[in-house]
Amino acid sequence: MNEPGIDNRHRDENGRIDRKRNDTLAKNLRDDYSEFNKVRGNMKLGNVKKDLGLPPNASIRDVQKRLG
Repeated sequence: MNEPGIDNRHRDENGRIDRKRNDTLAKNLRDDYSEFNKVRGNMKLGNVKKDLGLPPNASIRDVQKRLG
């Protein structure tokens, strides 16, 4: 599948979009997701999810809704 995913993210062979890893820093997500301007840049995505009361496998959209 040659079509780019959301925010031009990579798709695997089954067409699923790769998920953001929990060790991704918030400052690296700010360009694509403005909601991450509300958290410290050195926080990891997994810690943001934990602070928001979300499970570790929550999607980036779930995080956006809580931060929004």
